[in-house]
Amino acid sequence: YTQGVQNFRGLEKLRKVDGNITIAYNEGLVDFTGFLSLNEVVGDLFVDGNESLRSLEGLPKLENVSGNLWINNVSISNLRGLEVLKEAGQINLTNNPSLTSFRGIEGLLSLGYLNLNNNPKLCGLATFTTHDGKTLEELSMGGVDEQNNCID
Repeated sequence: YTQGVQNFRGLEKLRKVDGNITIAYNEGLVDFTGFLSLNEVVGDLFVDGNESLRSLEGLPKLENVSGNLWINNVSISNLRGLEVLKEAGQINLTNNPSLTSFRGIEGLLSLGYLNLNNNPKLCGLATFTTHDGKTLEELSMGGVDEQNNCID
């Protein structure tokens, strides 16, 4: 558990990670400022328990997470900051009490697995638009507002 990490300044030149990134339990982290050049994670990007995290901003070039993009127990309301993400092996969105929409991943073209669990304000798949050319292989959903009472 860390209290002093607020951003990732100093990693501006990092372009690729051949492995996993775990960002967990940083009480002061509010966004991803500092990952300005990160284009690819060949592995998992695991974001967990950063309760002050209000935004995924700071990943302006991230196009590919070949493994699992896991966003758990954070305070984001949407996925802005991932606008250039085109491919992900899996996306797991779990236990995010403020998450209301998929806004931010409209550019996603290929996704192997989407898991939505215990995101009580997420208005379902109505905001996860699929266009010709997009691929989704598997879907798991629980704890999503089935009434589509979307707040955007």
